[in-house]
Amino acid sequence: MLRIDSCNAVRFGSDSINNMRNLRNIELSNIANLYFEDSSLSWNSYVQTNNDFYTWDSLPTLKIKIEKSTIRKISSFTFKGRIHTIMFRDSLIEDLAPFAFSSLTHNQIIDFFNVEFINVQAQAFKKFPTESLILTNSSFAVLPSRAFSDVTVTKAFLIKDCRFNTIRSSAFLIHNPEHFEIMNSELNVLEGEGFKVMTRGSVKIENNVFNTTYGGAFVGISLDKEKVYTKEEILFNFDTFNYLERKSLEINSTSFSAKYSNIFINQECTCQFTNYEMEDNKDHEEFQCLFEDNKRITLKEFKENHCSVLSGYSTIIIVLGVVLILFIIIFSGLLFYFKRVYKNQQEYLTDKNGKPISVIMPDGRTYRETELHVVVERADLLTTDL
Repeated sequence: MLRIDSCNAVRFGSDSINNMRNLRNIELSNIANLYFEDSSLSWNSYVQTNNDFYTWDSLPTLKIKIEKSTIRKISSFTFKGRIHTIMFRDSLIEDLAPFAFSSLTHNQIIDFFNVEFINVQAQAFKKFPTESLILTNSSFAVLPSRAFSDVTVTKAFLIKDCRFNTIRSSAFLIHNPEHFEIMNSELNVLEGEGFKVMTRGSVKIENNVFNTTYGGAFVGISLDKEKVYTKEEILFNFDTFNYLERKSLEINSTSFSAKYSNIFINQECTCQFTNYEMEDNKDHEEFQCLFEDNKRITLKEFKENHCSVLSGYSTIIIVLGVVLILFIIIFSGLLFYFKRVYKNQQEYLTDKNGKPISVIMPDGRTYRETELHVVVERADLLTTDL
């Protein structure tokens, strides 16, 4: 065993332990300044890998535990070779170089607990198999694309109680985990396909806070169809979303059936959520958004009251109603006017041919009680025969 405790500064040079064939454990704790140069913890035992004669349990492997330390830099290929266990506890990692974890064999677990990552470069975790990859109570500033690149996990890929400032597209490129869970974590910015994880089982995303979730954030999670022939379930339970785009909650529907339970959306309710976010309308009752005075209402209630066909075209209906009322008023006025004119025309005296007859009316001041009788008689032409 190699144990180093309570030192101000420790530096591991290139291939520091490569020739220590009998080394089985490394424990580093309470180190204020810890540096790892290229291939510093690269290790292989004297027994060559032969899958025909040796099982994993019988092969000599190395276990590494680092706790309560400040790691200034982990250079490329620091962790390489036949390393059974890699554990970090209560530590700070300032710089994680590309290929820092690479070409590992016979690894069973990589476990980070209460670790703060300042700068993680692309492909820091590059192309190796492990049984379990566990991130617990740790924080990450920015995870670039392919920070975890082509990592094969055979059992569990777990993220618990972690904080991520930004997760870029394809930051997690993980293959083959039987269990994949994101729990009790806070994700400030999650870009589209931030998790490209091909699983062999169901997925649980529970009790998390997503501040900004871009479209297609979860669509990269898929199922290995060569090993799993039926759909699995992806569960969203007690998750809070502060900002969603149109397809933020879209999933790979050929691989999974989504189940939603107690989902909180800290945005004003809109009919857009009811139309695009969920694949099944029955899930609307599990989503709550903000309504008047920041009160929460389920999408089911909001849709029934505000997203019907009539409510969707309320403005058009109001405009058409006003136009119809104006038309009725104008039509009624014109009808009244023409009826009035027609009635006045009927008050004139006419002969049998419809021609008007001129009648001279006496002045009322002279003839106060005058009765006027107008008799229209037929009169023939006068002749000279008397």
